[in-house]
Amino acid sequence: MKNQLSLSFLLVTACLLLSSSLNAQESKTVNVATAGTLPTLITASEKDQITHLTVTGDLNGTDIRYIREMAGKNMYKQKTSGKLSVLNLTRANIVSGGDLYCRDNFILGDSLGAVHKTSDKVIGSCMFENCSGLTEIFLPNSITSIDTAAFSGCTGLTSVTFPENLTSIGIRAFEGCTGLTSVTIPDKVYSIDYWAFKGCTGLTSLTIGKNVTSIGSSAFYGCKGLTSVLIPNSVTSIKGGAFNDCSGLTSVTIGSGVTSIGYPAFSSCKRLQEFRVSEENTSYCQLEGVLYSKDKTTLITCPATKTNEYTIPKSVTSIGDYAFDDCDGLTSITIPKSVTSIGDYAFSGCNGLKSITIPNSVTSIGNGAFAHSNGLTSITIPKSVTSIGSYAFSGSSIKKIRCEALTPPSLGRLKAYILLDNDNDDAYYALIDICKISVPKGTANLYKSASIWKEFSTIIEE
Repeated sequence: MKNQLSLSFLLVTACLLLSSSLNAQESKTVNVATAGTLPTLITASEKDQITHLTVTGDLNGTDIRYIREMAGKNMYKQKTSGKLSVLNLTRANIVSGGDLYCRDNFILGDSLGAVHKTSDKVIGSCMFENCSGLTEIFLPNSITSIDTAAFSGCTGLTSVTFPENLTSIGIRAFEGCTGLTSVTIPDKVYSIDYWAFKGCTGLTSLTIGKNVTSIGSSAFYGCKGLTSVLIPNSVTSIKGGAFNDCSGLTSVTIGSGVTSIGYPAFSSCKRLQEFRVSEENTSYCQLEGVLYSKDKTTLITCPATKTNEYTIPKSVTSIGDYAFDDCDGLTSITIPKSVTSIGDYAFSGCNGLKSITIPNSVTSIGNGAFAHSNGLTSITIPKSVTSIGSYAFSGSSIKKIRCEALTPPSLGRLKAYILLDNDNDDAYYALIDICKISVPKGTANLYKSASIWKEFSTIIEE
């Protein structure tokens, strides 16, 4: 008897759980025969309960506006009671016409701000922006482009199915979609615009289509989950910041077509171990995992995981901007006499760096070249140097700068003009008060009267 009661209880419980599950997931399929009529096909009582929606037919601004409301945001980007999480538009068409579906900068009824309306075959600007309840979306097969911020802030989005005819992904299209784990860019896409996937911290898998030619500035900035990136042969340009702060990235493979890499494209990639470059690439190469220009005259980027000592090849004449940025593990870098220029922020954040000798061939040192390199306590500027950029030593632990030039080299400002920045003030005063400037005999007065140099408290002849 007791066993029968237990069995009955389990059956009732299972039925209740199943009923609850079915009630929690409300699915609906709708065919919109005439654009703009979706609101008449889904009743007001259904609207906020549907979690899974499949739509076919033509959709204009009126329909998209209604879908936005179902997905948790109205046209003013305010929260609604909608629960829509899975949206299938595979067999739908986006067409022009109807009402606007979104307005920017709407404040207390203000009529100002950009308005967004549908265009044929386009996922328009801000179309699903901040619809954080969406978890999965299947885009229309007919779509050719995704515009600015179309899915920006969709933090719940875990999966996007792109149509094969897609040709471009716009500015901030998926910015801040922290739930995305995998992205495959279709082969017909030729351009990934700037900030397109910025801050997609959950992204662990990225496949770039074989016809993409350009990766925009900060396109994948802060995609901390990525561990490897393969740049296909079709890509010719990687803009600055494209993969900055991808802290999980360990390897980057660069195809044969890349002719331009912006500065910095791989900054703050703390786990980066190596670059691999196609031997057929005519602009770049790698040596021991370090990225160089093809002729090895410019050192582009040293992976952040390099440790101990590093000797720059004698073929190098220029150390590029951000070349050794955040290379914490390096303790000593040997610069050959062939080098004539040190780029902006070239050694910024090299906290482990204890020793570096600048040869008498170098004529210019860029902005922030040794900024925040807390391991360096002294540095010698050879007499060949004629210009030193702004903030070259900002935030570092340098206590002595030996200048060998009889005529003070031009020196950029020591302090950034940022209002109410106490950290910047502290770094500035620590530098000018603690750091001692050592100059050749008979030149102290020249340095004490020279622009910027005169800000240092201690200038002595040695």
